[in-house]
Amino acid sequence: MDHTLRLKTAEAIRAIVGQFEQGGTDGLENQQIFKTPEVQAAGGLNALIAGGKPGELLAEAKRRMFAV
Repeated sequence: MDHTLRLKTAEAIRAIVGQFEQGGTDGLENQQIFKTPEVQAAGGLNALIAGGKPGELLAEAKRRMFAV
């Protein structure tokens, strides 16, 4: 994957993690998460698609967050 795409995907994942920081599990599980300004500004779902399978990327992010 291109370095720029990896950065954009990482930025989107950080924005999603930010939703968790703000709203806990409810913020993370919000079906409108990709419509929040922070996630949209980071590239939203398109940035995740560019990085691979969005469901797998989110599942891995969740595993890492809850493992801490």
